[in-house]
Amino acid sequence: MNENFDRFPVNIAETAGKIERNPFLFHYERFEVWQGGKCIFSENSNSKIITQLEQNSLYINIEDNSISNYINNSFCFGEISTNNDRVMWSKDILNTSDDIEYNTPDVSSLFYKNGELSKVTFTIHNPNTLIEFYRDEAVSESSEPDIIAKSQKAISMYENENISDARPILVDIYRSVKQNPAQLKDVKDFESLGKTFMLMLDQRLSEDIDTLQMMSSLAYLFISKANKKNKKNPNLIQDRLIVLRIGHDSLKYTVMSALSLNEGGLMALSLGNSDLKARDSIYKMEIADLELNPILYKSIVFFKERKIEFDKKIRNQFFMPEKTKENIIESGVEIHNELFDYLENMVILNADVDF
Repeated sequence: MNENFDRFPVNIAETAGKIERNPFLFHYERFEVWQGGKCIFSENSNSKIITQLEQNSLYINIEDNSISNYINNSFCFGEISTNNDRVMWSKDILNTSDDIEYNTPDVSSLFYKNGELSKVTFTIHNPNTLIEFYRDEAVSESSEPDIIAKSQKAISMYENENISDARPILVDIYRSVKQNPAQLKDVKDFESLGKTFMLMLDQRLSEDIDTLQMMSSLAYLFISKANKKNKKNPNLIQDRLIVLRIGHDSLKYTVMSALSLNEGGLMALSLGNSDLKARDSIYKMEIADLELNPILYKSIVFFKERKIEFDKKIRNQFFMPEKTKENIIESGVEIHNELFDYLENMVILNADVDF
Protein backbone atom coordinates (compact mmCIF):
# COMPACT_ATOMS: atom_id res chain seq x y z
CA MET A 1 0.00 0.00 0.00
CA ASN A 2 1.30 3.44 -0.94
CA GLU A 3 1.43 5.48 2.25
CA ASN A 4 2.36 8.74 0.46
CA PHE A 5 5.14 9.52 2.90
CA ASP A 6 7.33 12.55 2.31
CA ARG A 7 10.36 11.88 0.12
CA PHE A 8 14.04 12.48 0.90
CA PRO A 9 17.28 12.16 -1.10
CA VAL A 10 19.42 9.06 -0.59
CA ASN A 11 22.19 10.13 1.80
CA ILE A 12 23.44 7.23 3.94
CA ALA A 13 25.40 8.23 7.04
CA GLU A 14 25.83 11.75 5.59
CA THR A 15 28.10 10.47 2.81
CA ALA A 16 26.45 12.99 0.43
CA GLY A 17 26.53 15.94 2.83
CA LYS A 18 25.46 17.06 6.28
CA ILE A 19 21.90 16.38 7.45
CA GLU A 20 20.18 18.61 9.98
CA ARG A 21 19.74 16.77 13.28
CA ASN A 22 16.59 17.45 15.31
CA PRO A 23 15.06 15.78 18.36
CA PHE A 24 11.38 14.82 18.26
CA LEU A 25 8.44 14.02 20.49
CA PHE A 26 6.10 11.34 19.11
CA HIS A 27 2.70 10.57 20.64
CA TYR A 28 1.46 7.21 19.41
CA GLU A 29 -1.81 5.33 19.72
CA ARG A 30 -0.74 1.86 18.60
CA PHE A 31 2.33 -0.36 18.17
CA GLU A 32 3.10 -3.68 16.50
CA VAL A 33 5.96 -6.14 17.13
CA TRP A 34 7.09 -8.24 14.14
CA GLN A 35 9.36 -11.29 14.10
CA GLY A 36 9.87 -13.77 11.26
CA GLY A 37 7.49 -11.85 9.02
CA LYS A 38 4.59 -12.16 11.50
CA CYS A 39 3.03 -9.73 13.94
CA ILE A 40 3.54 -11.45 17.31
CA PHE A 41 2.17 -8.69 19.53
CA SER A 42 0.22 -5.47 19.09
CA GLU A 43 -1.58 -3.13 21.44
CA ASN A 44 -3.31 0.24 21.59
CA SER A 45 -1.33 2.52 23.83
CA ASN A 46 -1.63 6.25 24.45
CA SER A 47 2.08 6.77 25.10
CA LYS A 48 5.01 8.71 23.71
CA ILE A 49 8.60 8.53 22.51
CA ILE A 50 10.77 11.32 23.87
CA THR A 51 14.15 12.24 22.41
CA GLN A 52 16.83 14.80 23.05
CA LEU A 53 19.97 15.76 21.16
CA GLU A 54 23.27 15.84 23.02
CA GLN A 55 26.57 16.39 21.18
CA ASN A 56 24.95 15.29 17.89
CA SER A 57 23.70 11.99 19.36
CA LEU A 58 19.98 11.29 19.69
CA TYR A 59 18.96 9.91 23.09
CA ILE A 60 15.62 8.08 23.04
CA ASN A 61 13.24 7.12 25.83
CA ILE A 62 10.05 5.10 25.24
CA GLU A 63 7.57 5.80 28.05
CA ASP A 64 5.62 2.56 27.75
CA ASN A 65 6.14 -0.48 29.96
CA SER A 66 3.73 -2.58 27.91
CA ILE A 67 6.43 -3.07 25.27
CA SER A 68 9.45 -3.49 27.55
CA ASN A 69 9.61 -7.26 26.89
CA TYR A 70 10.60 -6.54 23.28
CA ILE A 71 12.70 -3.37 23.40
CA ASN A 72 14.87 -1.55 25.91
CA ASN A 73 13.24 1.70 26.93
CA SER A 74 16.35 3.88 26.66
CA PHE A 75 19.13 3.93 24.05
CA CYS A 76 20.90 6.31 21.67
CA PHE A 77 22.01 6.73 18.06
CA GLY A 78 24.97 8.66 16.67
CA GLU A 79 24.38 8.39 12.90
CA ILE A 80 21.73 9.98 10.68
CA SER A 81 20.70 9.21 7.08
CA THR A 82 17.92 9.99 4.64
CA ASN A 83 16.67 7.29 2.30
CA ASN A 84 13.71 7.85 -0.05
CA ASP A 85 10.66 7.80 2.26
CA ARG A 86 12.39 8.03 5.63
CA VAL A 87 14.87 9.71 7.96
CA MET A 88 17.04 7.09 9.65
CA TRP A 89 18.94 7.17 12.92
CA SER A 90 21.43 4.36 13.52
CA LYS A 91 24.32 2.99 15.59
CA ASP A 92 26.45 1.47 12.81
CA ILE A 93 24.59 1.44 9.52
CA LEU A 94 27.71 0.63 7.48
CA ASN A 95 28.47 -2.43 9.69
CA THR A 96 31.95 -1.40 10.77
CA SER A 97 31.67 -3.26 14.08
CA ASP A 98 29.77 -6.14 15.74
CA ASP A 99 28.27 -4.02 18.51
CA ILE A 100 24.82 -5.63 18.75
CA GLU A 101 22.96 -5.55 22.08
CA TYR A 102 19.99 -7.65 23.14
CA ASN A 103 16.63 -5.89 22.64
CA THR A 104 18.43 -2.66 21.72
CA PRO A 105 17.56 -1.05 18.36
CA ASP A 106 20.28 -0.68 15.75
CA VAL A 107 18.23 1.49 13.37
CA SER A 108 15.21 3.76 13.70
CA SER A 109 13.18 5.02 10.72
CA LEU A 110 11.02 8.15 10.87
CA PHE A 111 8.21 8.55 8.32
CA TYR A 112 6.65 11.94 7.67
CA LYS A 113 3.43 13.06 5.97
CA ASN A 114 3.34 16.72 4.95
CA GLY A 115 6.11 17.47 7.42
CA GLU A 116 4.40 15.75 10.38
CA LEU A 117 5.87 12.63 11.95
CA SER A 118 3.44 9.80 11.15
CA LYS A 119 5.23 6.55 12.02
CA VAL A 120 8.37 5.51 13.91
CA THR A 121 9.99 2.09 13.57
CA PHE A 122 12.87 0.39 15.36
CA THR A 123 14.93 -2.46 13.92
CA ILE A 124 16.60 -4.83 16.38
CA HIS A 125 19.12 -7.48 15.29
CA ASN A 126 19.32 -9.42 18.58
CA PRO A 127 16.79 -10.95 18.19
CA ASN A 128 15.61 -9.97 14.69
CA THR A 129 12.64 -7.76 15.48
CA LEU A 130 10.80 -4.84 13.88
CA ILE A 131 8.67 -2.62 16.11
CA GLU A 132 6.34 -0.05 14.55
CA PHE A 133 4.66 2.86 16.35
CA TYR A 134 1.70 4.67 14.77
CA ARG A 135 -0.14 7.88 15.50
CA ASP A 136 -3.89 8.13 14.98
CA GLU A 137 -4.56 9.52 11.53
CA ALA A 138 -8.27 8.91 11.57
CA VAL A 139 -8.94 12.45 12.54
CA SER A 140 -8.15 13.61 9.48
CA GLU A 141 -6.92 13.46 6.29
CA SER A 142 -10.62 13.16 5.38
CA SER A 143 -11.31 16.87 5.11
CA GLU A 144 -9.03 17.30 2.09
CA PRO A 145 -10.74 18.44 -1.14
CA ASP A 146 -11.12 15.86 -3.92
CA ILE A 147 -8.31 17.49 -5.87
CA ILE A 148 -5.80 16.07 -3.39
CA ALA A 149 -6.73 12.42 -3.99
CA LYS A 150 -6.68 13.16 -7.71
CA SER A 151 -3.28 14.84 -7.36
CA GLN A 152 -1.83 11.85 -5.55
CA LYS A 153 -3.21 9.55 -8.24
CA ALA A 154 -1.77 11.68 -11.05
CA ILE A 155 1.65 11.82 -9.38
CA SER A 156 1.67 8.04 -8.92
CA MET A 157 0.80 7.54 -12.60
CA TYR A 158 3.48 10.00 -13.63
CA GLU A 159 6.14 8.30 -11.53
CA ASN A 160 5.16 4.97 -13.12
CA GLU A 161 5.54 6.58 -16.57
CA ASN A 162 1.82 6.29 -17.25
CA ILE A 163 1.77 9.89 -18.43
CA SER A 164 -1.02 9.64 -21.01
CA ASP A 165 -3.51 8.51 -18.35
CA ALA A 166 -2.32 11.21 -15.94
CA ARG A 167 -3.00 14.09 -18.37
CA PRO A 168 -6.82 14.07 -18.16
CA ILE A 169 -6.60 13.99 -14.36
CA LEU A 170 -4.28 17.02 -14.44
CA VAL A 171 -6.75 18.84 -16.69
CA ASP A 172 -9.60 17.96 -14.32
CA ILE A 173 -7.68 19.33 -11.32
CA TYR A 174 -6.89 22.56 -13.17
CA ARG A 175 -10.55 23.09 -14.11
CA SER A 176 -11.72 22.32 -10.57
CA VAL A 177 -9.37 24.90 -9.04
CA LYS A 178 -10.24 27.46 -11.72
CA GLN A 179 -13.96 27.05 -11.05
CA ASN A 180 -13.70 26.87 -7.26
CA PRO A 181 -10.50 28.44 -5.91
CA ALA A 182 -12.04 28.72 -2.42
CA GLN A 183 -11.37 24.98 -1.91
CA LEU A 184 -7.64 25.74 -1.75
CA LYS A 185 -8.13 27.02 1.82
CA ASP A 186 -8.89 23.44 2.90
CA VAL A 187 -5.78 21.87 1.36
CA LYS A 188 -3.35 20.29 3.82
CA ASP A 189 -1.25 18.19 1.45
CA PHE A 190 0.57 21.16 -0.03
CA GLU A 191 3.30 19.03 -1.56
CA SER A 192 1.00 16.91 -3.72
CA LEU A 193 -0.92 19.89 -5.07
CA GLY A 194 2.23 21.90 -5.75
CA LYS A 195 3.83 18.97 -7.55
CA THR A 196 0.65 18.47 -9.59
CA PHE A 197 0.76 22.02 -10.92
CA MET A 198 4.45 21.50 -11.66
CA LEU A 199 3.51 18.45 -13.74
CA MET A 200 0.98 20.58 -15.63
CA LEU A 201 3.84 22.87 -16.59
CA ASP A 202 6.03 19.95 -17.54
CA GLN A 203 3.28 18.55 -19.77
CA ARG A 204 2.60 21.98 -21.27
CA LEU A 205 -1.14 21.47 -20.94
CA SER A 206 -1.77 24.92 -22.41
CA GLU A 207 -0.08 27.51 -24.62
CA ASP A 208 -2.11 30.36 -23.09
CA ILE A 209 0.18 32.60 -21.04
CA ASP A 210 -2.48 33.37 -18.40
CA THR A 211 -3.14 29.67 -17.89
CA LEU A 212 0.58 28.96 -17.63
CA GLN A 213 0.93 31.83 -15.17
CA MET A 214 -1.74 30.29 -12.95
CA MET A 215 -0.02 26.89 -13.12
CA SER A 216 3.45 28.23 -12.33
CA SER A 217 2.17 30.53 -9.57
CA LEU A 218 0.18 27.80 -7.79
CA ALA A 219 3.03 25.32 -8.20
CA TYR A 220 5.38 27.84 -6.57
CA LEU A 221 2.90 28.73 -3.79
CA PHE A 222 2.03 25.22 -2.67
CA ILE A 223 5.56 23.82 -2.93
CA SER A 224 6.71 26.80 -0.83
CA LYS A 225 3.93 26.14 1.71
CA ALA A 226 5.09 22.53 1.93
CA ASN A 227 8.66 23.72 2.43
CA LYS A 228 7.67 26.07 5.24
CA LYS A 229 6.01 23.11 6.95
CA ASN A 230 8.91 20.72 6.37
CA LYS A 231 12.24 22.50 5.93
CA LYS A 232 14.15 19.22 6.28
CA ASN A 233 13.08 17.94 2.86
CA PRO A 234 15.40 19.15 0.06
CA ASN A 235 13.14 17.48 -2.52
CA LEU A 236 10.74 20.38 -2.01
CA ILE A 237 13.48 22.86 -2.88
CA GLN A 238 14.36 20.68 -5.87
CA ASP A 239 10.75 20.92 -7.11
CA ARG A 240 10.66 24.66 -6.49
CA LEU A 241 13.84 25.11 -8.51
CA ILE A 242 12.27 23.14 -11.34
CA VAL A 243 9.22 25.43 -11.24
CA LEU A 244 11.45 28.53 -11.31
CA ARG A 245 13.18 27.08 -14.36
CA ILE A 246 10.38 25.60 -16.49
CA GLY A 247 7.83 28.17 -15.33
CA HIS A 248 10.13 31.16 -15.72
CA ASP A 249 8.43 32.78 -18.72
CA SER A 250 4.99 32.82 -17.11
CA LEU A 251 5.97 33.22 -13.45
CA LYS A 252 7.84 36.44 -14.23
CA TYR A 253 4.49 38.24 -14.63
CA THR A 254 3.49 37.24 -11.11
CA VAL A 255 6.91 38.39 -9.88
CA MET A 256 6.34 41.76 -11.58
CA SER A 257 3.09 42.21 -9.66
CA ALA A 258 4.44 40.90 -6.35
CA LEU A 259 7.45 43.24 -6.46
CA SER A 260 5.50 46.14 -8.05
CA LEU A 261 7.88 46.16 -11.00
CA ASN A 262 5.21 47.29 -13.46
CA GLU A 263 4.02 50.37 -11.63
CA GLY A 264 5.25 52.49 -14.52
CA GLY A 265 2.41 51.12 -16.67
CA LEU A 266 2.61 50.24 -20.33
CA MET A 267 5.56 52.55 -20.99
CA ALA A 268 7.70 50.76 -18.42
CA LEU A 269 6.68 47.40 -19.83
CA SER A 270 7.46 48.45 -23.38
CA LEU A 271 10.98 49.40 -22.40
CA GLY A 272 11.49 45.90 -21.03
CA ASN A 273 12.71 47.10 -17.62
CA SER A 274 10.09 45.16 -15.71
CA ASP A 275 10.77 42.01 -17.69
CA LEU A 276 14.51 42.16 -17.01
CA LYS A 277 14.03 42.92 -13.32
CA ALA A 278 11.62 40.01 -12.95
CA ARG A 279 14.06 37.72 -14.76
CA ASP A 280 16.89 38.73 -12.43
CA SER A 281 14.62 38.30 -9.39
CA ILE A 282 13.87 34.72 -10.40
CA TYR A 283 17.59 34.11 -10.92
CA LYS A 284 18.27 35.38 -7.39
CA MET A 285 15.61 33.06 -5.96
CA GLU A 286 17.26 30.14 -7.79
CA ILE A 287 20.68 31.12 -6.44
CA ALA A 288 19.36 31.35 -2.87
CA ASP A 289 17.73 27.91 -3.08
CA LEU A 290 20.84 26.31 -4.60
CA GLU A 291 23.36 27.86 -2.23
CA LEU A 292 21.29 27.12 0.87
CA ASN A 293 20.78 23.50 -0.20
CA PRO A 294 24.19 22.33 -1.48
CA ILE A 295 23.17 18.67 -1.47
CA LEU A 296 21.21 19.41 -4.66
CA TYR A 297 24.11 20.64 -6.78
CA LYS A 298 26.45 18.07 -5.25
CA SER A 299 24.23 15.15 -6.22
CA ILE A 300 22.31 16.29 -9.34
CA VAL A 301 24.15 17.23 -12.55
CA PHE A 302 21.48 19.67 -13.75
CA PHE A 303 21.77 21.77 -10.58
CA LYS A 304 25.57 21.58 -10.64
CA GLU A 305 25.55 23.03 -14.16
CA ARG A 306 23.02 25.67 -13.11
CA LYS A 307 25.25 26.71 -10.20
CA ILE A 308 28.23 27.02 -12.55
CA GLU A 309 26.19 29.35 -14.78
CA PHE A 310 25.20 31.53 -11.83
CA ASP A 311 28.73 31.61 -10.39
CA LYS A 312 29.93 32.95 -13.74
CA LYS A 313 27.23 35.65 -13.73
CA ILE A 314 28.20 36.68 -10.19
CA ARG A 315 31.91 36.91 -11.15
CA ASN A 316 30.92 39.10 -14.11
CA GLN A 317 28.89 41.36 -11.79
CA PHE A 318 25.67 40.53 -13.63
CA PHE A 319 23.56 41.44 -10.59
CA MET A 320 24.92 44.93 -9.91
CA PRO A 321 24.62 46.77 -7.57
CA GLU A 322 24.74 43.50 -5.59
CA LYS A 323 28.32 42.28 -5.90
CA THR A 324 28.79 39.38 -3.51
CA LYS A 325 27.13 35.98 -3.46
CA GLU A 326 26.05 36.63 0.12
CA ASN A 327 24.21 39.81 -0.96
CA ILE A 328 22.48 37.94 -3.76
CA ILE A 329 21.43 35.07 -1.50
CA GLU A 330 19.98 37.54 1.01
CA SER A 331 18.13 39.32 -1.79
CA GLY A 332 16.85 35.99 -3.15
CA VAL A 333 15.44 35.01 0.23
CA GLU A 334 13.68 38.38 0.52
CA ILE A 335 12.14 37.97 -2.93
CA HIS A 336 10.96 34.47 -2.03
CA ASN A 337 9.21 35.93 1.02
CA GLU A 338 7.59 38.76 -0.92
CA LEU A 339 6.38 36.46 -3.69
CA PHE A 340 5.02 33.94 -1.19
CA ASP A 341 3.16 36.60 0.81
CA TYR A 342 1.69 38.08 -2.37
CA LEU A 343 0.44 34.70 -3.60
CA GLU A 344 -0.89 33.59 -0.21
CA ASN A 345 -2.87 36.82 0.09
CA MET A 346 -4.21 36.57 -3.46
CA VAL A 347 -4.89 32.84 -3.74
CA ILE A 348 -5.63 31.66 -0.20
CA LEU A 349 -7.10 34.70 1.52
CA ASN A 350 -8.94 36.15 -1.48
CA ALA A 351 -9.62 32.92 -3.42
CA ASP A 352 -8.37 34.59 -6.62
CA VAL A 353 -6.63 32.58 -9.33
CA ASP A 354 -7.25 34.98 -12.21
CA PHE A 355 -3.73 35.87 -13.27
